[in-house]
Amino acid sequence: MDLAYASEDRVYYDANSRTMAIAGSSSLSDWLFVDPVMVFGGLQWTQRFDTALAKYEQHKPIRIIGHSLGAEIASGVNDVDPQFERRGGTVVLYGAPRVTWTERRQNVTSYRRVFDLISIFDRAAHTSWPRSINPHDYH
Repeated sequence: MDLAYASEDRVYYDANSRTMAIAGSSSLSDWLFVDPVMVFGGLQWTQRFDTALAKYEQHKPIRIIGHSLGAEIASGVNDVDPQFERRGGTVVLYGAPRVTWTERRQNVTSYRRVFDLISIFDRAAHTSWPRSINPHDYH
């Protein structure tokens, strides 16, 4: 995840593991424009989503991971390509801002921390106590 946050477009692809990582909100633009659009179901019309989808289509990863806003984008990319799950692709979400009671997709695993207000309604997530102050340390 750290490499995704460090990349200019907030999406990182590792060719060795065929994993695509998508960072969460990390700029004023994300907080002012992308996060509010996500709340109203318009994430697929944002530049952040388009960038992640383009990188997905370019590399065809077998694993997608995302944190916070990046988790919601990862989930959306998973929904766009039904073949991803059929090919054995997996999605791992950390601190996802979503409302779930049970996981609707077999290829998705979600993690959240106790007291994380962003992912408080992700009831399908594996919930754990923080082990460190690292915000990306979920399990």
